[in-house]
This record gives sequence, C-alpha cells and structure tokens, in this order.
Amino acid sequence: MIKVKCASCGSDMDCPPSMESAPVHICASCFENQPPELDTIPSGRAHIEIDPRSLVEPPKGTLMGREDEYFDILYPIEKIIANYYWQNPNLKDRDVIKVLKSLTSNMEIRAWHSLRNELWLMVDEIAKKNGRTDREIRMCYKYVLASVKRHHAVGGQRGYLDFIVEYLEGKG
Repeated sequence: MIKVKCASCGSDMDCPPSMESAPVHICASCFENQPPELDTIPSGRAHIEIDPRSLVEPPKGTLMGREDEYFDILYPIEKIIANYYWQNPNLKDRDVIKVLKSLTSNMEIRAWHSLRNELWLMVDEIAKKNGRTDREIRMCYKYVLASVKRHHAVGGQRGYLDFIVEYLEGKG
C-alpha cells in the first residue's frame, strides 16, 4: 500500500498501487460524511477508501439481504424522492443525503425541507398502517441513505437521483 492524502480533509490514507494514479483520493470518513466539496469530483474519477470491516458482514440492524421484507417502506421512500426530483430538477444527491440524515437522527422535527416533510408524512402513514415501528422506518431511511452515498460516489452530483429515476421508469 502507498500513503496518499484525502482530497477533502487531508488525512493520510492507504492506497493500492493500482489506484495511485487516480486524480483524487477520498478517505472513508469523508465518503461517509459527504462534504459538499465532493460534488466537484468527476464521476468515476476517484479512489475511495473502504473500511474492510464493512465488507465482511452487514452491520447489525440493517436491511442488507432483507430488502423484500421492507419493500412496503423502501419503495415509497425512493418513489417520493424520484417524484420530488422530477418536480425539482436542481435537487442534488447532497440535498437528499441531508434530508435522509435528518430523518434518521430525529424523526420528530417536521419542518426543515419540503422533501423531508413529504417523506416524513407519507412514509410514516404507510409504515404505521403496515404495523412498522419507528426503528424499522429509520432502518429503511438508513438503507436508502447508504444507496444514495454509493451512487453519488460513482455518478457524481446526481448519481443516485439519475439512477433511481431510470430504475423506477423501468418498473413502470
């Protein structure tokens, strides 16, 4: 491994020799927290440090491998985000990340962003009607949040939004 500096925070990080020539290196912490300056990185042009522990098994309390069990919540979340993007083409992944983070940390605060309000009201109603707990709802928001971050890292400012719109259009 070769030592390189994270383009966002400047911390030292390990880089495999095959990725040394990448124009940008992003540490695991910056990738997780998604600072706004990451939006300027061209898609597919960065080396992103991955915490190897995250590859061994899904963290406890996640939906990995159980997505079908939570389709009744996951689908409305992503459909609401896609519809909001269709109506607000200036929306960026970073905005969705902020909204989802706010929903996972404190679901009681309703007034912040119109996308947040729409998600909170619709998803809460659907989930409660289906007997879902607040914990399950938060797990679903966290699952979608992880998806947004992954697609954002690969596809740039609107990597997730473009992906989910295309995916849902294919579902008809």
